[in-house]
Amino acid sequence: MCIFRLWAPTVTDWLRSQTMEEVQRLLREIETHHIELERQNEELRAATRQLEAYRDRYIDLYDFAPLGYVTLDEDGYVQEINLAGANLLEADRNGLTGYAFAEYVASDNQTAFKEHVTQCVRERREVTTELHLVTRNGLSITAQLHSIPVAGLLDDTLCKTAITDITERRKMEEAIRRSRAFLQTVIDAIPETMLVIGRDYSISLANRAARDIAGGIDPVACLACHQLSHKSSLPCDGQNDDCPLHRVVATKAPVTVTHIHYDSEGNEVFVEVTAAPVFNDEGEVTHIIESCRDISERKRAEAALEQDRNLLRALIDNLPDCIYVKDAHCRFLAANLATARLMGVADQNDLLGKTDADFYPPEQAAEYSADERSLLQSGQPLLNKNESRLDAAGNWKTVTTTKIPLLDGQGKVYGLVGISRDVSELSERKATIGAMAH
Repeated sequence: MCIFRLWAPTVTDWLRSQTMEEVQRLLREIETHHIELERQNEELRAATRQLEAYRDRYIDLYDFAPLGYVTLDEDGYVQEINLAGANLLEADRNGLTGYAFAEYVASDNQTAFKEHVTQCVRERREVTTELHLVTRNGLSITAQLHSIPVAGLLDDTLCKTAITDITERRKMEEAIRRSRAFLQTVIDAIPETMLVIGRDYSISLANRAARDIAGGIDPVACLACHQLSHKSSLPCDGQNDDCPLHRVVATKAPVTVTHIHYDSEGNEVFVEVTAAPVFNDEGEVTHIIESCRDISERKRAEAALEQDRNLLRALIDNLPDCIYVKDAHCRFLAANLATARLMGVADQNDLLGKTDADFYPPEQAAEYSADERSLLQSGQPLLNKNESRLDAAGNWKTVTTTKIPLLDGQGKVYGLVGISRDVSELSERKATIGAMAH
């Protein structure tokens, strides 16, 4: 013991061996370290209080979050669950801990749930699965489980899962699907091509007639409107074809234009395109509804009718007889070139809307008008009446006139057709022969 004291002097002996300055320096260092330790302890206590506040806030957020959160082990047993998750299952939160979550999974979704947990925990990857859950009270709900793997306290892997009730969303989606299917059935029954087209020329909806034109390709999936209708990679330029989409967007009103489209075999088809706007909440046009009526037969009929009309016009204009049509007020509706020459005008169109009073002296005009008004009232034709008419050169001509009433579908007279033939030479010849006979 004495030997130890010789080799190991006490602190007091050591302090006695030090100078007063060294002792004071040492005390100052000890005091400085003490202050630093107190500061660090205060920072640690502040950090602990902040951590506890964050923990309390996290717990509040976790418990009262709108989504259900549950932690599952690798066998699918509940390790913890928040209030929203427990309420979703209509179960007591405390009674769920250690309970098999599979008990709340519909029987036909058991396999899918097990695969979900396996993929998350054992394969350690993020997984999303849609399942049907059955609450404690027997209510069936559709839920989306979104899980991520996390490390547990015992070097195990847990499955952190967010549970979203998508029952109402799925019901709404189903209602929309049925509504869309109904709409598709309705427009498929329409024989005309019908499309819903976006402002980027994409096709949002197409009926069966449109799909037939596409030749088995779904136009909604991969075609623009000009690719379907015009077999072109470019939209209508507004010069050769008046683009209904551009016009509807500009005017915000329905339009009707005539286009040349192509059928599934590449043949030209004349169509009458009717387009109507679809507006968003701000009143802007987002889509158009376009229907295309095949008017090829009508176009061919119109072309044939125009050809027949031109032929008839050529025949009538080259006849020497005056041929004309008048309305119920004795105004010219149509006339051939011979009538125009008799009246002293260059073009038969100069006669339209005028009466004999615009070309003849009052007495002659009144006489001609009297015959025509009598015909219009009685409906009886005037046949081969010989009368004198003054031509444009001021010469009197003898003409034979026939006037026939025009009847509508109810048998009412609405006008007349007149044919006047110049028989002046024949009358003079007869007069000469008669004079020679005497």
